[in-house]
Amino acid sequence: MIKESVSTVQNTDDYIKSLRHPRGFPLLPEGWKTEWSTFRNATDRMQLFAVTHLRPTARGLGGPRVALVVHGMGEHGGRYLHLAHYLGDAVDAVVCLDLPGHGRSEGLRGDIERFDSLIDDIAHTVKRVHEQFAKRFGTAEVHLIGHSLGGHLVIRTCLKNPGLPIATLTASAPFLGIKVKVPAVKKAAATLLSRVWGSLQMETGLSATLLSHDPEVVKAYEEDRLVHGKMTPRFFMGVQAAMADTLTHTAGIACPFLLQVPMQDEVVDSDRALDFFRGLDSRHKTLKTYPQLFHEIYNETEKSLVLGDLKSFIQAHSQSGASA
Repeated sequence: MIKESVSTVQNTDDYIKSLRHPRGFPLLPEGWKTEWSTFRNATDRMQLFAVTHLRPTARGLGGPRVALVVHGMGEHGGRYLHLAHYLGDAVDAVVCLDLPGHGRSEGLRGDIERFDSLIDDIAHTVKRVHEQFAKRFGTAEVHLIGHSLGGHLVIRTCLKNPGLPIATLTASAPFLGIKVKVPAVKKAAATLLSRVWGSLQMETGLSATLLSHDPEVVKAYEEDRLVHGKMTPRFFMGVQAAMADTLTHTAGIACPFLLQVPMQDEVVDSDRALDFFRGLDSRHKTLKTYPQLFHEIYNETEKSLVLGDLKSFIQAHSQSGASA
């Protein structure tokens, strides 16, 4: 059983109102409610934040289907509010975690002492979510979804924790290689600083215009006070080592796996993700590519198509019946 030294649950519209939501994006479906919680991370060293969006009757024939979303570098779970609308009756709840150093979770912005501690925290959250819903409804399905950095993290979480109660795994534009040009001097500085001043916050310099064709998404991202452009040298070196290691794996994902790849991505290297997929020995892997889309495919002008693919995938591999 997951033990938490801090746990707060609120039913509140204030969280929704606090978000910098892109104009034109749908809010929660009618009747859905929001709960947010704070809880201790896997090592009990910091407090994490997660928000849960629930349908009015969150229970399928075999228990609720829960989409657990892990965001990308510098952003937060609040940017995934619209997933409940597009996933519709494929899920009964959408849970969005703020990673350490992001959003409303504790931790130095853009920093982590040990990269795989993020994996530990995601595994901890999967167990926590599964336990909470199973206790409430008798059973539950957790469908793990990650974008960008989160896409890499959820892949790595499954590789490192084969016994986790995960029904399906989805990675959107996983951060398995860098497409944005990093100056050689900056790489050299990060290598040196990771040894002597690993926690120094440095600007990533990412342009929001690379994220989506939708100008409202770009504007909301730039105005979002919970978004940051920080990355410390030890985080940079940690993610480099993790990418190299993850790409060596050809097995280890037992659950159905969906990879969604934008082919006009100028943030992460799509070819690395495709290479990983091709080399993966799995009977239940599905690839969806989007020739004209930028990095944030869930926030793109064709998001209804992309999220429709995700919805169909979850429905096809769910063990529970239709949602009530």
